[in-house]
Amino acid sequence: MKYILLVILFSWCNGFSQNVLNNSLKGFNYFYVTIMAQESVYEHGISESQLKNDVELKLRMAGISIPDEYGSMVFGTLGIFVNSTDGTDSRTRMYSVQVCLFENMESDRLDNAFVITWMAKSGGYQSNMSDVSYSNFIRDDIKDLVDYFINDYLRDNPK
Repeated sequence: MKYILLVILFSWCNGFSQNVLNNSLKGFNYFYVTIMAQESVYEHGISESQLKNDVELKLRMAGISIPDEYGSMVFGTLGIFVNSTDGTDSRTRMYSVQVCLFENMESDRLDNAFVITWMAKSGGYQSNMSDVSYSNFIRDDIKDLVDYFINDYLRDNPK
């Protein structure tokens, strides 16, 4: 049980971003956004389309293009991963959020391989929050991580 508490405390740290490869965001024309969330996230009033719209709006406001559909142009896939779990009582909730950039990778062994070249993550523990407050808290955390992504993208692609 002490190990679980340690993980929760570690997850509480503020978000951070990490360029896995130097200049990993350089030269992209588009980013396709995909949302991958546990079903328990949606139980608190968040929808997949709501999260996707939040992320795409922030990217467009920064001048980053979003394709209408998955295509063959030069782009990366920006994956948003959200996990949420209720604590031992009905008043506590824990969550984690990751924003990752996936790129296609050539592989002799695999037909469709991806590599993560950029990521940011955050998490938290909340108690005594309504579903609306909790969902807004997660959405705000995702937006903060996307801000890290935008800052790194603009640094690697000065206008």
